[in-house]
Amino acid sequence: EAYAFYLRGRDHYYRYKKEDNETAITLFKNALHLDTNYALAYAGLGDAYCQRYQKFQFPLDWIDSAIVVSTRSVQIDPTLAEGYKALGLAFDARGWYEKALDQYYTAVRFNPNLASAVGNIGILQQSFGNLDEALKWLKRSITLSPDRAHTYIAVGIVYQTLASDSLAFAWYDKAERLEPDNPLVLINRGWLHLTRGELNLARAIAQRVEKTAPDWDIRLDYAADVEIFSKNFGAAKTIYETLVVNNFAGGNYQLAYVLQKLGKAEQANALTTRLLNEYKTQPESEFTTMLEIGVLHAMRGDIADANIWIRKAYQKGWRDYRWLQVDPRLENLHKNPTFQELMNEMKVRADEMKTRILSEGL
Repeated sequence: EAYAFYLRGRDHYYRYKKEDNETAITLFKNALHLDTNYALAYAGLGDAYCQRYQKFQFPLDWIDSAIVVSTRSVQIDPTLAEGYKALGLAFDARGWYEKALDQYYTAVRFNPNLASAVGNIGILQQSFGNLDEALKWLKRSITLSPDRAHTYIAVGIVYQTLASDSLAFAWYDKAERLEPDNPLVLINRGWLHLTRGELNLARAIAQRVEKTAPDWDIRLDYAADVEIFSKNFGAAKTIYETLVVNNFAGGNYQLAYVLQKLGKAEQANALTTRLLNEYKTQPESEFTTMLEIGVLHAMRGDIADANIWIRKAYQKGWRDYRWLQVDPRLENLHKNPTFQELMNEMKVRADEMKTRILSEGL
């Protein structure tokens, strides 16, 4: 009976919607009520607590709770792959990526067929910029579990980053056939349309996502991107103000950009100065942070500093050079020779990975 609760919990967890995640937590707790030493249920609870923070803007404290219950899972059963995978996910959410990767590899050692751990190795390798290695793990995960749309999305993102748009669209189509109106499928497809300058298609997707995922802040972030690319800065400002209230990562620096475009230079400068001072106290752990610092410098006209930070993001794993070439927030850099040189370097790196992918039959 406890196992039945666990299976039902997993079913809801993999739907990646807020109400389903809460249902999954209840079901995992029902399993633990029947068996207080049920390691699988603790692992499920750890995953769901992580999802509260990663996808639904719950406080960071939930990652600490995820670490506690995931650790309990591997203490009860030191051979349980699901427990190590859950612990890896918690470390991942904390930004402890190398520690997370170690946990995922441990999970695969105990169960080579655990598709979620195999897929998460692929996603982490993707974040490290190793797109050819990522594709190997992601496609292996799909072979093991061909019914999870988020893995197909990850494959699409790899191809999108490598400028193989027809393949990216094909994998997003596969994901959408599995889960029609999955917001992550739609948003990633939308960002590809923005990269390609297809604003009408991008806006149509924003309208669809508004109906299917009204409680996702990433939906608002994407909608604001559509407005920025369309030069509707007033509409973008309204959206970013909501994201700032919701403590959405990145909302502030993007608000600074639209304030600048609306002629509110004093407010924009004050905000960029505050943000740059705040970044000085934070570890340079993710390429997204480095990109945000680069964007802030670009907005202020600090071209040399902007180039330095964007190169740091590239060295940390950022590979989507095409996005940088069209992102309006980097408009002060687009004609800069140093920036163009870096874009060429990133394209060469991408082409090398494409060659390896072809040679390995991926």
